[in-house]
Amino acid sequence: MTEHQAGLTTFREYNMLISGKDEEMKERMEVARWICFNLYNQNPYIKPPKAQTLQAYCRFPWERMSADEANAMKDQCHVSEEEKAELNRVFNAVFGK
Repeated sequence: MTEHQAGLTTFREYNMLISGKDEEMKERMEVARWICFNLYNQNPYIKPPKAQTLQAYCRFPWERMSADEANAMKDQCHVSEEEKAELNRVFNAVFGK
């Protein structure tokens, strides 16, 4: 696009160009993820458990997590009382409570 053409571009056309480039980049990233996921699954040196889906392998910011996945993640993540005490100690040391 030349400078003259850019000057004649409306805001709506500009937004359409930006969204088109955004979609093109997302598509490229998804293709790259698909290739990497296939290489990952075919690698015999990576021991189970392996990621079973593309989203489990690498989630992009524009992809939402399902409620089941969020609940499973909550169940896996927990903080022990010992960890809580250490985190509180660090917090108090930094912020001087």
